[in-house]
Amino acid sequence: MEESTKTQWNQAVQEEAKEFRSRCSREAYLYFTEKKEMTQAGFEICLEEMAEWDFPELYRAFSDRYPEQFERLNQKAEKIQEQSRRNALPENIREQMWNRILNRLRKEENNDQNE
Repeated sequence: MEESTKTQWNQAVQEEAKEFRSRCSREAYLYFTEKKEMTQAGFEICLEEMAEWDFPELYRAFSDRYPEQFERLNQKAEKIQEQSRRNALPENIREQMWNRILNRLRKEENNDQNE
């Protein structure tokens, strides 16, 4: 990264960090300011609030600062996605369900028009 770009990025991170500290929950503040030892739960609380308040540069810098917690979070997300894929209904069943819903709505619409 070029020095000027790096300086701009650092400034953006600092500005977002200042804003984050003023807006975040007390719990996130304690973890973020290291008044509480960083845990996986604390890391996730901070990231969630950073995403909620739209602090992308801070999110990236924070993730880089805690790579082990970030990796665990990614693994958890991948596991959830895999479980969702395994538990998802087959396409033909979803289509059948959708068709039933549409048919029911059409019947209700027809009944309303006939009244």
